[in-house]
Amino acid sequence: MIRRELLALPGRLVHLRHAGTGPPVVLLHPSPLSSTAMLPLIEQLADGYAVYAPDTPGYGLSEALTQPPVSAADYAPALAEVLDALRLERVVLYGSATGAQLALEFAKCFPHRVALLLLDNAAHFEAHEREAMLPRYFPELAPRADGSHLLTAWHLTRELFRFFPWYAEGTAQRMPRGLPAASVLHGCFLDTLRAGPDYARAYAAAFRNEDAARYQGLAVPTRVLRWAGSVLLPQIDALLAHPLPSVVTRVDAPAALAARYAAIRRCLDEAGSILPASVPARPAPRLREGRQLWPVGAAHLYIHVSQSGRERPWLRLHAPGASLQACAAADGTAPGLRLDLPGHGESDPAAAEIAALADPIAQLMRELGWLDAVIETPSLSLPIAEAVAAQLPAVDVAPAPPILPLALRAELDLKPERSGAHVLRAFALAREQALSEPWWSEAAQPICDETALRPAAVHARAFDLLRCAAQFEPLLRRCIDAAAKPD
Repeated sequence: MIRRELLALPGRLVHLRHAGTGPPVVLLHPSPLSSTAMLPLIEQLADGYAVYAPDTPGYGLSEALTQPPVSAADYAPALAEVLDALRLERVVLYGSATGAQLALEFAKCFPHRVALLLLDNAAHFEAHEREAMLPRYFPELAPRADGSHLLTAWHLTRELFRFFPWYAEGTAQRMPRGLPAASVLHGCFLDTLRAGPDYARAYAAAFRNEDAARYQGLAVPTRVLRWAGSVLLPQIDALLAHPLPSVVTRVDAPAALAARYAAIRRCLDEAGSILPASVPARPAPRLREGRQLWPVGAAHLYIHVSQSGRERPWLRLHAPGASLQACAAADGTAPGLRLDLPGHGESDPAAAEIAALADPIAQLMRELGWLDAVIETPSLSLPIAEAVAAQLPAVDVAPAPPILPLALRAELDLKPERSGAHVLRAFALAREQALSEPWWSEAAQPICDETALRPAAVHARAFDLLRCAAQFEPLLRRCIDAAAKPD
C-alpha cells in the first residue's frame, strides 16, 4: 500500500509517498510533475525496498523553499532535511530528468548519505543549445482573465509527449510515439497547475545543470541509465560520450517501459553489500493543527484541522466541484475540520457516489472521536452530510436551503479529453460561478460578483473543478437529485 504524508519541517510542508520495507530508496521526480509520476516505480520496488518519493519544493503539495533557489545545488540542503525527518542516514538515490540533476548535486554535497546514485533521463546539452531553448521553453502561466493560460498549460503538457523541445514542431523533433491516455495528460496538466506561475524554478535550474562537467568531483557509485525510450536519448548519448568519473557505470535498457523499470530494479538487486541498512516502520500519523493527509483505509483525505476552542466541534463541507478553500476558516470557539471531499482537491480519488464520499468522512470522524460534531454544508452537499450523519447518531447537520430541480447546463461534463476541450468548459463554469445563480442551471439568473471575477479567483475555481473533472458531473447530478427530493 502506498501511503501519502505531509511532513512538517521548520517553515514548510513536504508531501511524499512511501511504501514497502527494506533498504531505503528515495525517488526524485521530473519537473513540473510531482511524486505522482513515481507511482509505477514505487509499485515495482516496494516488495523489496522502503521507497520514499517526495515532491520537490514548490511542486506537487510541497511548499517552496523560503529562499528562492538559483541552482540545482540549492535544493540539496532541503533534501537533507527531508532525510533527517525520515531518520534516513544513508539511501539509494534515484532521479529522473530534473530529479536526476537534483540527485547528482545532492550526491556531490552529501556523499556520505548516498550509497548508490541512479540517474535516469540524465542529459548533456552544449551551452549554445541550452541558451537557445530556455527563452522559449517556459511560457508564462500566470492567471489571465480570458483563461488562455490554461490552454497554454494544456498545450505545453500535450506537446511534451510529441516533440523535443516541445515548441519545435518539425519532423526532426517529432518523437516516435503517440499521445498517452487523456487521463495521463490531465494528471500531468494538474501538476503543472499545482506548481503555479513559478513552475520553471527547478525545471530551468536542472536544464542549466545538464552538463557533463557537473559530474566532476562525483565520488559515490553511480549508474546512468541509457533508456532507449527516453525523449532525451540523443542528449543521454552526448553525456555518455564525455569522459566521466570512474564511479559512473552505464546501464542499457530497451525502449519498453517495463524494461526500464526492470533495469532500475536490477541495479538495486545487484548492489548487494553497498545498500544501506533497512529502516524500521514509521509510527502512525498524529493529528496536528493545520493541513495534513489522513489515511482512511487505503485512501487519504486532505484535511485542515483547528484544535482550539471548547464548544461542540464542527465539520465544514464544500460543494461538489470545489475544495476546502471554499469553506470558512475556524474562529477559535470550537475545534473544527475542513476537508477536500474524496475525489476533490488533494484527497484521493473516489467513485462519483454519495456513499463513496460519505463513508470515509464518517470513518475519519470516528477515528478523531468527533462523534457529536455539527456538519455545516452548502445545499449541494447536503445529501453527503446526511449520509455521514446517518452513520453517527450524535452528529447533527446544520440546516441548508432547499434545492429546486432545475435543468442542468450542458457543459457540466468535464471528463478529460486529449483535445483539452474540458479545460475550456471548466474555465467557463468557473466564470459562471461569479455571473449566474445558481451557476449550474440553465435557468440561472444574472449576478455579478466583481471579486470572484478576478483572474486569480476564477483560476482557483477552475483548478478545483479540474481536480475532480471525471466525477464532477455525475456526482453533481446525484447530489441535486437527492437534495431536491421531498422528505
